[in-house]
Amino acid sequence: MILNIESTPSFMVSKPGGEKERRCFSYMAAFGIKVVPIYGFRAHNCGISTDYYKSRDMEKVNAKTITAGLSHFNVWASIKWMVESAITPHRVFLVVEDDVEFTCNDWKQKLAENLEVLPSDWHVVYIGSCCTDDVSYHKHVGANLYKLHHGMCTHCYLVNYEGACKLLETNQKVWAPIDVQMALDSIPRMNFYGILPRLATQENSNLHP
Repeated sequence: MILNIESTPSFMVSKPGGEKERRCFSYMAAFGIKVVPIYGFRAHNCGISTDYYKSRDMEKVNAKTITAGLSHFNVWASIKWMVESAITPHRVFLVVEDDVEFTCNDWKQKLAENLEVLPSDWHVVYIGSCCTDDVSYHKHVGANLYKLHHGMCTHCYLVNYEGACKLLETNQKVWAPIDVQMALDSIPRMNFYGILPRLATQENSNLHP
C-alpha cells in the first residue's frame, strides 16, 4: 500500500484544552500532519460505569478507562459515518493519542517501507504497540511488518473503513481497557498487523516490548 501520511485524515484522542493536546498539535504538525481532536467524556464527572468485571477479583473498570475506550469507539463511528456519507474519499485513517512520541525522526520513511508489503486484507496496523513479545508468535510478512497474534496499545495506529466497522462490532462490551478488549475480542476476528520494533511510543511511558 502506498500512503501519503500527510494527507491521511488523522484523529487525536485527547482531553480538550489540556497541555498534552497542545503539545500533540505542534508535535504532529512538525511532521506535516494535521490532527483533528476527538473528544469524549471527562472521567471525573461523567457518571459512567459498567456491569462487567475485568478480572477474576471482580474488579470493575474505572471511569477513566471507560471514557478512554469510548473515545476510540467515537473515532471508529466517525470514520464509518464519514465514508458512508461520502464526506471523504479516504478509506485509511491515522489515530493517535495525545501523548504519542515517535521513536525516530525518519519514522514516516520506515512506515512507508513497511506499508509497501502490507497485504490487502489488513484492518489495523499498529505503528506503535506493546506486549508483542515473543516475535516468533507472529507471522513475518516482510521488512519489519508482522501479522499479529497478539498486541496492545492504541497510541498510534492506522485503521481502514472495514477495520473501523469491525472494531465497532467487536467492542460492544465495555469490560476492560480498550487495547485489552481489542486484543481479546477483535484480533482473533480481524487482521491486525504491526511494525516491530514499534515506530511510536508514549511520552513518559515504559512500554513492554
